Formats: sequence, C-alpha cells, structure tokens
Amino acid sequence: MNNQLQTIVVNDKSFNIYLNNKTFNPTGTSDILLKSAIPFIENKNKNILDLGTGSGVLTIALSHFKPKLNFYSSDLSISSYKLSNLNYKKNNLQVINKCGNLFEPWGQFKFDYIVNDVSGISSKLASVSKWFNSVPSDSGIDGTKLTTKIIKNSKKYLNKNGIFFLPVLSLSNHKKTISYLSKNYKYSKKIGSKFWVMPKEFMKNDKNKNLLFLLKKKNQIDFQIKFGIYTWQTDIYASSDRKFF
Repeated sequence: MNNQLQTIVVNDKSFNIYLNNKTFNPTGTSDILLKSAIPFIENKNKNILDLGTGSGVLTIALSHFKPKLNFYSSDLSISSYKLSNLNYKKNNLQVINKCGNLFEPWGQFKFDYIVNDVSGISSKLASVSKWFNSVPSDSGIDGTKLTTKIIKNSKKYLNKNGIFFLPVLSLSNHKKTISYLSKNYKYSKKIGSKFWVMPKEFMKNDKNKNLLFLLKKKNQIDFQIKFGIYTWQTDIYASSDRKFF
C-alpha cells in the first residue's frame, strides 16, 4: 500500500492530500455534498462530524471555508483512519479522529452538524465499481442498509437544532431513503443535485447492463436513458427538527 500525493479539487479549491488503494478515494459526490452543505453551516465554535471520512478530504476542505468549527471525523477502516490522520497533519489541521463502526466511537458526544459520506449505492454495483477496488461495501442490494441505520441513529448524536447532511444516490433505493428521512426528522430539504454519466465499468458487458436493468425493475436503483446515454443522480438532503431554510 503506497500513499501517493495528489491534488484534489473540492468546491473549486485545490488541496494536496495522500491517497492509496486501501481507502475510498474522493468522488464528485463529496464535492457536491460540500458545495450544498456550506451555506447551511455557521462559521463559529460548533462541532461538526465527518462520518465515513475516508482520506479526510471533506474535513480538510471544510476547514478552509469554515475555519472556526471544531472538527471531528471517523471511519470504520483502519487504513482510512491512518491516512486521514496523515492528511490532517499535512494540512496543519487539528481534528479529533477516531476509528470505529458508524457512531460507535462517539459514545454520548453530540454534534451541531453531521456530514455523512458513508457508501450508499447498491452492493451489487459496488462489486463491479472502480470506486470500491479494494474497499469493502456493506450497503445491501438496494444500497440502503447502512444509510437507514445512520439516519435512525443520527438524531442521538445531534444537538438540539442540529443539521444532518446526506447524499442520496439514485444507484440505490432513493425513495426508501427519502421516506426514512421524513419519518425521522421534522424537516428535510433537497439542497443540491447533480446528474452523472454512468461509469464505463457498469456498461462494459451485457452482464453488467442486465444487472442495471434487473435492479431498476425491482426498484432497488434508478437511472435515466437520454439520447442513448445512461445517467444517474446524486441529491443532497439536509434534515433537522428545526426549520433551517
């Protein structure tokens, strides 16, 4: 496992971070998640958790736009934990970083903001995706296994009036996730959205294409076909028990 220094652009700003093949690398979802969340995050002494931090790029980027926050992050992967620590040090950032499953490392501690970037696509698609080359995915066939668990437990870790940010991908049962948000929070709002061209590895053979259509038929994922181009969508949701918009 070799760490390689790379330049990553998030919210139109460049950051130098180390990446390796044992850690989930930043994607466009991380970028649209940050862009969408920033307007709803106050730049003052409040606690923010980057859940599923991976390389730590989201926290590093946030620190440039909201430097007065108190930063916390965690990831299940020991490789991600070590790599994010390395990247925090390189970027001279003080972060309380922990290794563990979802919210378990945080005990009774609470946050004003939680930004969730834990995988939320169908595990069937994750198995053929370059996004998950050496990184395990336990998201379930419809991609909601971890997401619904995180939504359910997130309120326990939010201070009163706190906000929970979540990317909802159409490469999962997005309707189920959105419904689950509305059942657990008084207010949920879509604050960002972006369409993407389907990854080439999903289309490279009939087996993969048949899998796409099978999952779509079962309402486990969704995608669009326009002028012969397959596209999917990321929506960013913010949820809270106070009206924040």
